[in-house]
Amino acid sequence: MLPEGNLKAAVAGYPLALKDELAGKKTGLAEETLVETQEKKRVYDPWKNGQAAKEDYMDALRLYREKIRSNRDQLELNMAIAIEDNKKCFHKYVSNKRRAKKENYNPL
Repeated sequence: MLPEGNLKAAVAGYPLALKDELAGKKTGLAEETLVETQEKKRVYDPWKNGQAAKEDYMDALRLYREKIRSNRDQLELNMAIAIEDNKKCFHKYVSNKRRAKKENYNPL
């Protein structure tokens, strides 16, 4: 049972499940792309509340998607080069990609 008192302090002592720790992590992306994600999130709230123009949000979204595409292409290019030497990394990448699609699918 959790000790009485501050709930945050009590919960902080217990380790989280691995899946919870990796929930929002975008693997394989460059650090600049993760910063772009924060920029997109920063522009979203004012746009949704009517304080900013839709074009501002769409521009940030378009830039973010371009960065994601280019980083994904670079990752796959590096993977294609690595396949020549190490076939295991390719099969691991494909199985993880397949598993991610399967987990994100809503059964209802």
